[in-house]
Amino acid sequence: MNIDIRLARDADTAALSRLYLRTRRETYYWCDSDLFQEQDFIDETRGEKILILTLDEQPQGFISYLEVESFIHHLYITPEKQNMGLGSLLLESVLRDLKKPVRLKCIKKNKSAMRFYSKRGWKKIAQGSDHTGEYITMEYIDLSE
Repeated sequence: MNIDIRLARDADTAALSRLYLRTRRETYYWCDSDLFQEQDFIDETRGEKILILTLDEQPQGFISYLEVESFIHHLYITPEKQNMGLGSLLLESVLRDLKKPVRLKCIKKNKSAMRFYSKRGWKKIAQGSDHTGEYITMEYIDLSE
């Protein structure tokens, strides 16, 4: 099993758009799946830095973030590859380079994501809501630095 994490290229856009659409439709079971479209990836990651994770050269996940704001916007792993440590690899790749504190928003109903971040030391600092439901703003401060 060959794992590679690299900056996404324009040639990755179609595969990442499909991955994003499929994963959100499966993960956000409480939302009407028609709410999500393939174009969303392009619209919602515009201006963001994107790292892609490939497994044996096949895209299996990505993380997108705003470097200046130290804000992680998206972290998605294909459903069949979740719970294998791939999300942790992507997250660690970004956390090494971002100025602390780092923030993100996590949908409250996405219990597995909430557990994922909490286990890794992220703390809840605020809450709000949008078209996908209530979310928690979380913050990460690495105290070992």
